Amino acid sequence: MRDAAEKLGYDVSVTKMSWKTLNNDNIKLPCIIHLRQNHFVVLYSIGVDKKKLFISDPAIGLLTYDEGTFCNLWLDDSNCGLVVSLKPTPRFWSITLKTNSNAKQTQIKEIVNLIKPYKCHRNCFINAKLHIYREIWCYS
Repeated sequence: MRDAAEKLGYDVSVTKMSWKTLNNDNIKLPCIIHLRQNHFVVLYSIGVDKKKLFISDPAIGLLTYDEGTFCNLWLDDSNCGLVVSLKPTPRFWSITLKTNSNAKQTQIKEIVNLIKPYKCHRNCFINAKLHIYREIWCYS
């Protein structure tokens, strides 16, 4: 997943952190969260009261967790959980879609080939990218 994201122009940061660190706005959302130490989801928002977490799960869809449920699913025995952050680099901004349909198909095939080896994480990666695009378009 890291290699594919870097090839698409993202700076990838993988960090283990506590709930307190995540909840204190120390991470830019959306981010990818590793739940149950075997499943990746996208955390796209934390409620204003800091008690509800809004998740996009590629296997289920949109979910809302309370703090306790989320922490039980996310934190390991050391009370830390894995967070993957994607930050667009200048390379990301320089990638442009070409106007003719053959070029677009070629570019789509390239992206599919990058993601194919990471098939089990594909949906999570796509959800993260869609949420990043949404953030960019909503705030630009």
